[in-house]
Order: sequence, then C-alpha cells, then structure tokens
Amino acid sequence: MSLAVEFTLPADALALAPTLSRLPDVSVDVDQNVWHEGPGLQFYVWVTGDSADRFGPVAREDASVQAITHVEQFDSAALFQVWVDPSEECFIRALSSANATVTDASTDGSYWQLAVRFDDRESLSTFQSRCLEWGVSYEVVRLSTLAGPPDDHRDQGLTPKQYEALSVAYSMGYFQHPREATLEDIAECVGISRQALSRRLRRGQQQVFSNTFSDDATSTSS
Repeated sequence: MSLAVEFTLPADALALAPTLSRLPDVSVDVDQNVWHEGPGLQFYVWVTGDSADRFGPVAREDASVQAITHVEQFDSAALFQVWVDPSEECFIRALSSANATVTDASTDGSYWQLAVRFDDRESLSTFQSRCLEWGVSYEVVRLSTLAGPPDDHRDQGLTPKQYEALSVAYSMGYFQHPREATLEDIAECVGISRQALSRRLRRGQQQVFSNTFSDDATSTSS
C-alpha cells in the first residue's frame, strides 16, 4: 500500500540555501512533480516575497545552482527553472533511489517542508537506508497510508492540500461577493502562511479550470 510522508529538513539540506540566507523574506514553492534528472537536476520554483525580484541575480551567484532561468512573472509570484548538481542533492537522490514522488515542497528559508509518496514500505525502507548511508538528516512529521483522495477532487486532479484550501475558502465565504473571509483568516484555519495559501488556491483553481474547460472542449469536438 502506498504511503504519504511529510518531512521537514534544514534549509541548507537542499539547493538554494545560500540564496535563501541572503533573501530571508523570500518564500519558495517547488512546482509539483517536476523533478527531472539528466546532466543536472531540473525543477521549477514559484518565488514570492518583497525581494522576489532579486532572486534570479542572487541565485546565479549561488554555488549550489548550475543554471537558472526566469520563466514567468506575475503580480504576486515569479516562476523560475532551476538546475542543480544531483550528486550534491543526497536527499533527492535517496528519494529517486526509492522511486518516490515529491508531491509538494516549499520553504520560507528556515527549513524545507516536503510531502512525498512512496509505493510501499519497502521503498520507504530503501529511502531510509540511503539517507543513513549518505548522512542525510530529516524529521518525519506525518506518515499515513494513502487511501486516495475522494472522487470529487481526484477527478479534478487536485492534491489533497489543494482540495482542503479550496474547500475551506469556499466554506468561509472567500468566493462570495463581498468576501466574508480574508486570506489571513483562511491561512490561519488551514495552518499555513498567507503566501502559501495564495499559491495553493491559485494552483488549485487553475487545475479545476483546466480540467473543466478541457472536458468542455473534448465534448464539443466529439
């Protein structure tokens, strides 16, 4: 049976630590399921915060970063494509050796929070063995069996965290006009920062819209 595990790691356990130490007001959210290994380990990050405009230049001076590209700029966040040396990323190499999937990853500069899916207990054991072998420290915050999200949000392609954020926002009247709750109210209820909630709501809505209009287009064409 699949396992869902939530980890915390020191900020310096993964790439970008020097960048984050220089930009303490910046938050980084790794886009889901975009860890690709090749000549370098490639992934995408959403960057928010007062110093987000300095993230690219500072990261280019970061020895843990092989290359970085500014992909998109939005009012509240910037999207970057990052390449790092996989040989230096022992935690990610350990996950890769266990065929684990990172479903969520973010940091506020003080520590990383990651949600990871393992196929079974054997793959989790493989990951733990590699971390022990390579001297990787981490803390397990939560471990549970993955029964699967309810049909109503699995069909929409939402992650459980995205569904929770949208569901709480809806129930608290965030989508009413005028709004009956603020982002701060909902973030406090969910137990995350305002910036993390804003990203989660945006990505959840994008997923719902994408699936809805994609289905409509399919129905129309058929």
